[in-house]
Amino acid sequence: MANLSGIFFCAVLALVVVAIDIWAILDIAKFPLDRGRKKWIWTNIVMLLPIAGGLIYFYVGKKDLLAAKR
Repeated sequence: MANLSGIFFCAVLALVVVAIDIWAILDIAKFPLDRGRKKWIWTNIVMLLPIAGGLIYFYVGKKDLLAAKR
């Protein structure tokens, strides 16, 4: 029974990671195309670092894209 709870925990953790990554990618997509290079870089960071990429984007990248807006 302990093995089943471990599998459940891993499945929930995987869903949380995927949800954060999708949320980050959708947030990146809402910025205009004139920030194309920064959007491309942040999308790759989120995709290549699935666990940390979304969190890094929300702490650093969102501010970076907003600053590029001005």
